[in-house]
Amino acid sequence: MSAVEALLEAEFKPARTVLLSFGFDEEVSGPEGAGHLAPFITERYGEDSVAVIVDEGSTFSTVWGQVFALPGTKIILQATLSLRERTTNA
Repeated sequence: MSAVEALLEAEFKPARTVLLSFGFDEEVSGPEGAGHLAPFITERYGEDSVAVIVDEGSTFSTVWGQVFALPGTKIILQATLSLRERTTNA
């Protein structure tokens, strides 16, 4: 939350929508928290609408003269990889 508060104080304007969702039961697979949040987000924003999920920020770090909030325990990234066979005419 402190990272979000710092961004708000700096009047940061994200290029994409930022969603903050808070559950209370993630340590037991989130049946009442995330179990309700995920379907709501999918209904409102659609399938494949979330690019990155960052769970629990841990601390701040200064790198290259900039302060960054470091992600905590998990980062979930969904990507699609398409492979095509290259054919050559011999």
